[in-house]
Formats: sequence, C-alpha cells, structure tokens
Amino acid sequence: MTARIRPEPVLLRSPLLVTESSDAFEQICNAFSEEIKPHGFVERLHVADVAYVTWEILRYRRFKAALINLAFREALENLLAELLRQPGEYAYQREDEANDVRVTTVKIPDVLRVDS
Repeated sequence: MTARIRPEPVLLRSPLLVTESSDAFEQICNAFSEEIKPHGFVERLHVADVAYVTWEILRYRRFKAALINLAFREALENLLAELLRQPGEYAYQREDEANDVRVTTVKIPDVLRVDS
C-alpha cells in the first residue's frame, strides 16, 4: 500500500464552508494523491487543485439540488393556483386553496430524483 501524501496545509486553507465535512474533503485529497502519486511541490499543488475543483463541483451539485427542492413547493402552489382558477378569476384568488394542498403524496419520477 502506498503511503498517503497529504497536500501541504497552505494549499488547503479555507476551501470548506462551515457546513461541510473536512473528513470528506480529506478523503477526496487522499484518493487523488493515491491515484496520481505526486512527486514534489508542483505536483502536490496540482493534486490539491484537482481535489478542490472536484469538491466545488460536488458542492454546486448539492446546492443545485437544494435550490430545486426549496422551490418545488412554491412552484407547485403557483401551478395549482393557475389550474384552480375559474375564467375571469386571477390566480392570487385561489392561492389559499393551492396552499392547502398537501405535497407529501406527490411522487417524483425516478428520472428526476436526486439521491444524496
């Protein structure tokens, strides 16, 4: 087994948000280090950069899913308000009825599901 080569601490300063796991980030760094086996500072710098960019991609994917999930109920309520309105009515006149609909029974197709 190859010894783990950790990037210098100066290369890892502050890439994490307070809600993120430093252990998970370190696992990504270690996985890249074991795969690439950097020799010298420049190669370790490149490994740290690749690990950080990978971490950012994963972060953006989590945020994208969270934003969609946060907007889902409001979007559904707006759609229902439009569908419930009668000719001559405005959608805002049906907002209360749309807000009362329970979304716990909505089944999201597997194609749209975001697994965490």
